[in-house]
Amino acid sequence: MAVTSKANKITLKAVIYEDQVPTIRKKLIKLAPEELEFNLTDCDDVHLAVIQQMLAYKKMYNCTFKFSDTITNYQKIIEGFSPADC
Repeated sequence: MAVTSKANKITLKAVIYEDQVPTIRKKLIKLAPEELEFNLTDCDDVHLAVIQQMLAYKKMYNCTFKFSDTITNYQKIIEGFSPADC
């Protein structure tokens, strides 16, 4: 499975398509307001709708992101997001 979770850690692997939005939304609702870690170290690409779910969580609660050594476009989007700008 491309999206898995254990405790307060959500791991995304391979390519995450928009059909994963409901799955991720349910996990985020269930875990809120816990501090989360999104592990994207084995993720090749993430649909923008999924990124929006993660950033909406980040706007309201504490979370961290783990990325691989190779910088990706989705990493630039996530790191460029500031809840203060919203």
